[in-house]
Amino acid sequence: MSLPCIQPWRGRAERAAIWRFGLACLLFMALAFSGLRAQASTPSSQPIGDQIQSVALGTELQVLHDPDGTLDVAHARADATRWRDHDRSTFSPGFSPGRWWVRVRVSNDQGQRLQAVLDIGSSLPDRIEVWQLDMAGNVLRQDVAGDRVPLDEWPLRQRTPAFPVWLDAGEQRDLYLRLSSHDGLQEAITPVLRTAEAQASHAGNESLAFGLYFGLLMGMLAYNTFLCVSARSRAFGFYVLHLASFLVWSFTFRGFGLRYLWPEHPDLNNQILAASVGAAMATVGLFQIYYLDVRRQAPRLFKLLVAVVVLNLLCMLPPLFGVYALSFGLIMLAGFAFVVVGGVCTLYLLSKGSRPAFYMTLSFAALSTGMLLYYFSVLGVLPAGWVTEYGLEVGASLQALLLAFGVADRLNTLKSQKLRAEHEALMAQKALATRLDALVRQRTEDLEQANQRLAALSITDELTGAFNRRHFNQVFADEVARHQRHGTPLVFSLFDVDHFKAYNDRYGHQAGDEVLRSIAQAVRQRLRRSGDLLFRLGGEEFGVLLSVEHTLEGGRTFVEELCEAIEAMAITHEDSAHGVVTASFGLMLLGPQDTGLAPDAIYARADELLYQAKMDGRNRVAS
Repeated sequence: MSLPCIQPWRGRAERAAIWRFGLACLLFMALAFSGLRAQASTPSSQPIGDQIQSVALGTELQVLHDPDGTLDVAHARADATRWRDHDRSTFSPGFSPGRWWVRVRVSNDQGQRLQAVLDIGSSLPDRIEVWQLDMAGNVLRQDVAGDRVPLDEWPLRQRTPAFPVWLDAGEQRDLYLRLSSHDGLQEAITPVLRTAEAQASHAGNESLAFGLYFGLLMGMLAYNTFLCVSARSRAFGFYVLHLASFLVWSFTFRGFGLRYLWPEHPDLNNQILAASVGAAMATVGLFQIYYLDVRRQAPRLFKLLVAVVVLNLLCMLPPLFGVYALSFGLIMLAGFAFVVVGGVCTLYLLSKGSRPAFYMTLSFAALSTGMLLYYFSVLGVLPAGWVTEYGLEVGASLQALLLAFGVADRLNTLKSQKLRAEHEALMAQKALATRLDALVRQRTEDLEQANQRLAALSITDELTGAFNRRHFNQVFADEVARHQRHGTPLVFSLFDVDHFKAYNDRYGHQAGDEVLRSIAQAVRQRLRRSGDLLFRLGGEEFGVLLSVEHTLEGGRTFVEELCEAIEAMAITHEDSAHGVVTASFGLMLLGPQDTGLAPDAIYARADELLYQAKMDGRNRVAS
């Protein structure tokens, strides 16, 4: 059975980093399987040496799942059907039974013996056994490491499991890794093969970065302990406990606990790792309760938040009995419950204008993002990588930093509130009269504007913006009365859309509404005098009342132009003989000799003329 080629880190890693970053921003992507791919391909060996001192192995691994955990290295090597290619930089089996096998081939391309180091890239795997085989299948070396293995048994005393690989000049060697879990939770690995010099440089850079990181956390812890003692506040006290719990978790999570504090007690390492998560969640929940004054500001949410805090405290118990996978599952559920309940509580108080809730909201956003990235990576929903691997730690760090800003802001707020209260008390009497006067003026203006808006709404058709039937009845009666008193010209036209029912049946009522709006807009654009008015009288029927400044002949010409303008809009109407939307007009032209007609009679006559225009073929004006 052949092994795959290890490709160089440059290029592929950059593309993978961009891909992972996009997934981290989106958070929710399609379910990604934990590394199973098509059957293994033909092998070729990637050299390591002077030119290439570091090779990421993840994308060129082959993996095999042994659900019963019964295979040894000889049987795993001989299996010709179950090995699968793996194409991601991180291998993350997640919750799965049995054991996983991983293999890869390496070679030395320089002309002398080379010492290399296989770095697993994570401190969390329970037990990793490594066999180094020559091309004939003979075992050259066997090592074991993991956070369930005492540090004295590790081949190299480093933060993460690492294994020495000696390669003679031109030698090829197969590396077989067997990953075993204490109780079902298989942690992710990101294997990298480096030369001894490159590994030493990597470890030094990592130690510097983590030293600065833990120094920052300890500085925050000392500063906030001082604030807690000075302010004598329960909220600050729980925040100090949260920082301490988080510091213990982070130190253990990154492998420094087993490396420096309890190297011969790996079980204790796992107990502290799981219990410190529950402690960190519970203490930040208690801090939230007192910091936001949840009991008084949100009494219903207070009980729910207390229940979630208790749940996180209970999650500290299973690790004491060595039940790590169950503990991890419960911590995930309790953590998500805290994020949801605490987030709802914080957003509710933020909506009420709580300034502390602003900082709490930012901290929850950071923590939630980190939790989602990390947990979804463990569950296989998101591909594992540096963004997801450090997501929980970065999110929790940002949360602690933002809460520190919130605590400092709270102290400044209390001080400024006292000074502001004194100033406001001195200015209150003088400002009261001014505010009341301005308020009365503003309310009066608002009332007048509201009345104007209500008046406009009461006479306006909601769909088209034209005046409605109620306003028409009043205006039309007034114009007819003025015509009868003074003999002024009266130009009134009724029109409606031709074949409008057929248009609605073919194109739908929404399209019909849009036609009515378009026609009303086109007509209003041509009504340039203040006395020219458009009314929607019902359905597709409109009325146009022209100003007395129009002559009778000018009124006729104007209405004919309206008819032509509607046709010119060229709105397609396949059920019309004209092929477009048209309208028919009934026009009443009343001069001084026609003063004896009542409003109802004028309207009825215009309606008859509209009917005549329909009978004469539509798209015309009848007068």
